[in-house]
Amino acid sequence: MQAIVDKEPYTELGKSSLLRIAHIQHLYLGRAADAEMSYETLLKRIKDEKLQIEIEKSLATLSFENLEEYDRAIEIYRRILAQDPNVPDADQFHFNIARSY
Repeated sequence: MQAIVDKEPYTELGKSSLLRIAHIQHLYLGRAADAEMSYETLLKRIKDEKLQIEIEKSLATLSFENLEEYDRAIEIYRRILAQDPNVPDADQFHFNIARSY
């Protein structure tokens, strides 16, 4: 997958490959710093608002649960909630914000 990302970083295939890499790094390999870089790179390449929100959710969860960067997680959760207060998982976002204090 990395070869696809390297060869075609801005194509749909390249972006979906990078998303898979980020999820694998985050959820299966426990490589939080690598996943963070992958998610951030992907956010710069994605124009689809729904997909951006999904990536931001993953980045917020990573920041909160794995990196213990609570201020950053709060910032991302609040940005998502400002865009759509009724977003799925809104209750969890509010809960995580409260747990951060």
